[in-house]
Amino acid sequence: MGFPYRHLIIALSLILAATACSSPDMDGTTKENVQTKKAREPAEDAEGMLQEGPGILAGDRFSEEKAMKELEKIPEGLSAKEAYMELLQLFAEDYRPIVKEIDEFDTNPYVTSGQPGAPESPGKVEEKKLNVAILLDASGSMAGQVKGGQKMEVAKAAVKRYASSLPNEARVSLRVYGHKGSNRQIDKSLSCQSTDEVYPLSAYQEKKFNQGLEQFQPTGWTPIALAMQEAKKDLEQQQEENTENVIYIVSDGEETCGGDPVKVAKELNQSDIKAVVNIIGFDVDDKGQRELEAAAKAGGGEYFSAQDEQDLRKYLDEQNMNLRSEWFGWTYGNLNEVSLQYAHQSDKFRKVLSPKGRLSKTAIHEFRQMEQGAKVMREKGKLQDEQYEKLKDGIFQRKEILQSYAEERLEELERELKENRDRLQEYIRKKGNNERDSLR
Repeated sequence: MGFPYRHLIIALSLILAATACSSPDMDGTTKENVQTKKAREPAEDAEGMLQEGPGILAGDRFSEEKAMKELEKIPEGLSAKEAYMELLQLFAEDYRPIVKEIDEFDTNPYVTSGQPGAPESPGKVEEKKLNVAILLDASGSMAGQVKGGQKMEVAKAAVKRYASSLPNEARVSLRVYGHKGSNRQIDKSLSCQSTDEVYPLSAYQEKKFNQGLEQFQPTGWTPIALAMQEAKKDLEQQQEENTENVIYIVSDGEETCGGDPVKVAKELNQSDIKAVVNIIGFDVDDKGQRELEAAAKAGGGEYFSAQDEQDLRKYLDEQNMNLRSEWFGWTYGNLNEVSLQYAHQSDKFRKVLSPKGRLSKTAIHEFRQMEQGAKVMREKGKLQDEQYEKLKDGIFQRKEILQSYAEERLEELERELKENRDRLQEYIRKKGNNERDSLR
């Protein structure tokens, strides 16, 4: 870093204050200039200097002809300080757009490819939340046997295994249907109205989830459509922005309560919660399979046919592997995104504040304009040699102060940006490792 600009401030102040005597003769100075000179003092720090413009010939308003006319109006015998103020009124650049841009610089890199919960560290992660609703058939036919044991017990074991392997940030619910009454005609009305959320949508807690699973046994009819309608209400009550809703239905047969699973699945998928409906047909006959396939398709999901315990576990394990891949992708994708954002933000800072940036280039242009103005004033006898040299030093020190300010601001912003990048990337690594471990 160059000579600290606070030292340059002192130097400039001494240079200008040394010649702060009043003008012996103000003839020829416009009334406006006199009032301005009396009302204003030159800034002694970079922040103040950046607010002194724009001069009447700043930027695109400059022309040599106009400059010569304005310099002719300046009276003779000015002190270096008074001459400096005159040149500022003519040539001080308009730094306000640059200052505004600097003030709006964001030192927080961010990512947009997110999944899990919001970071505590600086940065903005557009995070995707995951809700998983499991609907389990408790109709009487689930008491039947498949390879591996009773269908209901096999299904409970597979569901338990799957729920326990969800990412820590996911929320899961368990709803059963057809678990009241019996599968006799006399109990059909009761059974077809039976669906209960035995584990409300929340983070997975093993003890409570297992307690929910043990509350029912296979007994009644199969109200699949009703269970989906109630699941929709469950998800809607806890819907948040950027939330993915996934429903898994485990059933060993078709709807037997007069509902329309295809219609309800389509409504779920096309509703505000945009739930994806996946259906696992567990030891289902051809007719039931066709209906469940149609419902899964209407719900934007997939249908999987499981004949036994091995099939069911294999499918749910594949679902966990898909989540594992998503978490790997989330981690590496977001680490890369943060690096890209860091480079992008740093480049923005340097375009304004580096030695070749806009602030420094503007200060150099301003310096040359003011320096040329001072030469013209000397050539026209408006300044004595001693005052001219002091004025020239003051103009140079102004440029140095502004350039040193740009250099220090760049270092400060890049330091903050790097600290925030490192903090956010550490959060992402930790988050990704935790979630990946939970899937093992």
